[in-house]
Formats: sequence, structure tokens, C-alpha cells
Amino acid sequence: MKLFRIGLVLALLLTPALGQNLLSLAPPGAIAGFVLNDLSKNPQLRGIAQDWAKSGLEAELRRSALDPELLGLLSGGVAAALYPSGDFFVMAKPTAQALQSLRRGLRKPQNRGGWQVDTQDGVVTGLSKDLALLASPPAFERFIRNQRGLQAPAGGDIVFWAEVPKNLADQLELPPRVSLTLAAVKRLTFSLRLTPQGINQETRLELVPGIDPQLTAIALPKDRPWDLGDFPQGVSASSSVVDIPGLARYLGALSRDLDLGFNLDLSAFGKRIAQVVFNAPAGQVSLPRLGDALFFVEVVDPSTAEANLLALLQNVAAFATPEGKGGFKVVGKEGDFKVVEVGILGQLYYRFDADRLILATSKAALLGLSNPTWKENARFQQARRTVPASAVSYGFSDAAAVQLLGLEELLQNTLLPAGNPAQARRARELSKRAGDFVVSVLKRFGDGISYATVEGHTLVSRSFSTVRW
Repeated sequence: MKLFRIGLVLALLLTPALGQNLLSLAPPGAIAGFVLNDLSKNPQLRGIAQDWAKSGLEAELRRSALDPELLGLLSGGVAAALYPSGDFFVMAKPTAQALQSLRRGLRKPQNRGGWQVDTQDGVVTGLSKDLALLASPPAFERFIRNQRGLQAPAGGDIVFWAEVPKNLADQLELPPRVSLTLAAVKRLTFSLRLTPQGINQETRLELVPGIDPQLTAIALPKDRPWDLGDFPQGVSASSSVVDIPGLARYLGALSRDLDLGFNLDLSAFGKRIAQVVFNAPAGQVSLPRLGDALFFVEVVDPSTAEANLLALLQNVAAFATPEGKGGFKVVGKEGDFKVVEVGILGQLYYRFDADRLILATSKAALLGLSNPTWKENARFQQARRTVPASAVSYGFSDAAAVQLLGLEELLQNTLLPAGNPAQARRARELSKRAGDFVVSVLKRFGDGISYATVEGHTLVSRSFSTVRW
């Protein structure tokens, strides 16, 4: 999630204005698209823009760019669309300097409907007074004939959506079971909106009713998750409903259709899982391979579930271990937890209670089991009130628990590739600047709450993160 937030911020800084108005210029009928509304004057981004300006990273980008003017290529906005035929259409609003640079790159421009148009290697480039487009020839012809008006299926400052083409399975000659899975997925939509309080996100997975009842039962559960308040506090936590036996059977059927031979029996497990993530131990710069986390998995038959778990870990060890480096190994016990070594992933600690498996990915995570529960966290309790009773999953991230010191040290000491001593010094300076900027952005983020509900034949996931803009 942290990396996603940083990527989002960089996208907003480098492309501060994308708009629905640009998307409406694209031909209709797209199966995928991307939109980012005009954020050039959004007051929420002023603080982060100041962080970016102080970092000096923009100057570094300009020094490394072949043509500095092209850094403004997307500064006024961009919208993109992909069509079932494979055609594409991209519309952008560059700076005047970037437009001028693009004009110099046109070989034999022709005027078509007020656009300077040049076709190279089967791609059409078109420039108007203040817009630029890039399109496949058929998509451009539709555009120039005024076949426009594409609309996104959701609103927001950022929107992305994708549909599975109806003939994709036939084109790829996929097996029947895999084809059925693809046919059952109607659309995936992601939207994001900036507010004075923070960031709202929504993801919608729409299924076609009646096509694949097994997939529908797994993706759109009817049960309710465990109460997250009963679990130990950490940096973040989540509680979800996942039909583990059903998912294993479903994946097994798909793998057999693809001749992959995947066959895993998880019938002794239940339908509820929870996860708690902890900070890395003090002084630990590089995170452990699997992080520091506790997993709680519902079981219906502990003895059989342990056999299922060990079989799964042995398979994982086989894939996570270089040849000749050892694999799965039973180490011993740590208190009432059993310890196993899973190849290069390191040691795992597990215990089976009457109704659940508790799995720790590190000794630090194991110690976190004794932390106070989330019920004792007032901010969690306040955020929990926003989660509807019908939620099939929900999670919380505690900004006050995040320790950025180790992350800051890690980022600032992650050296970029360098050759001679002068390049090495510049790489160190760039690493420090990047680390300072990332940490300054992360410090602006506060608590976060997320949840998912089933609405008809759609799984809707929503989240909100507070941000000190």
C-alpha cells in the first residue's frame, strides 16, 4: 500500500491534469480506459508539491531526460482507451513547450480537420493548437469522423476500468473451464477521489450472473468475517471471508484444464482469515523475506489442517529453494509454537487452536501476539463505526504505530547503479533525496479504513485514508 501511495503521488505531480473532457473525445466502445481529472489547481496537492520541489528530484529528471521539454508532455492531462479490435486512442494536453517539441518530430504532417497528422510505423500522431493524440489508424479515423463520446463507468479524480473481451477465450484457444471463468467476469473498475480529509478509493468487480456459480460463490461470499477487535494491535490488520476449500478446488480445476497438475487439499480449513502486520524490529534495516505478520486461519479439523499446511509448505519450499540449498525442515518448538524452515523464505512459527491456525512469519511477529487488542485502540473503534454490518471484509491501518525511521534509513541507503566515483557520489545524493521525499509523503498519511461488501453481482471494495495535505 505504501508503494501504491508513492506511485499515486508521483503520478499526480508529473501529470497534474487528466480529464473526463479528454476521454469524451475518444470513440465509444472501449473495453479499457484510464482517466485522471484536472488536478493542476487542486489545493490538496500543494503540500506534497512543496515536498517535491524541495527534493530536487525534478531537476534530476530534467538532467536525465533526452529532451527536457517533453517532461511537459502530459502536464495538461491525458486519457487513454483500448478497443476490442486492439485499436487504441490516447489524448493528452501538453505544455506549449512540449507541443513545440512534438511538432519538430513530425516528418510529413498533413492537415486533417484542424489537426496536424503524421503516421509512422502504423501509429497516428495528431497535434492541434493545445492537444496531442496518439492512436491506431482505425481509431483515429473514427475520431476524425466525429465518432466520439466515450464515458467512464465511474467518476473520480482517477478512474481505470477493464472488461474481458467476449471473444478472448476463442482467440487464445483456452480450455473450457478457463473460458468459463473469463466469461463470468464482466468488468473491473477502480476509482479514486481526493477530498480535503484524505483519499477515497473504490474498486468494483462485476460478475455476469449465472455463468460460473462456483466463482460467484467464492468472489461474492455471504458469510461475515471475524471481529478484528479481538486480534492484537500492529501497524495494520484485516479480517476477511475467503472460502479456502472452495478456492483450492476451483484453482485445482483450472490447473487441470491447463495441464498444470495443481492439486491441493484444503478441505480442513474454514472461510475466515485475519492478518496483523507489525513494524520491523528496531535497527533492522532490511525487512525479512516475508515481513513481520501474524495470520489467523479458520479450521474445522485441526489435525487434518496441520497435514494440509505441512504439505502446502513443502510445495512452497520446493519452489522457494535454489537447488542444493536445502528445502523444508522441521526445526523444533518456540514455546507452544512449532517451528519449520521453508527454504530461502526462512523460519515460520505455527500453532493450531480448536478453531484456527495461528501462523507467524518471524519471531518479532510471534511476540506481537501478546499486544493489546484492537478493541483497546480508540481510533480503530471510531473508524470501525464506518464499516457496514454487511461487510465481508474490512481492515485498519494505524498511522501512529508506523515507525518510519528504519524505512527512511533503508530508502536513503538504497544505492542506484553507478560506475566511477563521481557517479557513485551522485547516486548516493539521489538516493538520499528520493528517500527524504518518500518519507515526507508517508508522514502526511494518517489512519486508514477499508471494507468490502457484496452489492448484487458485484464485489465493492472501499477505503479511506486520512491525509495531512
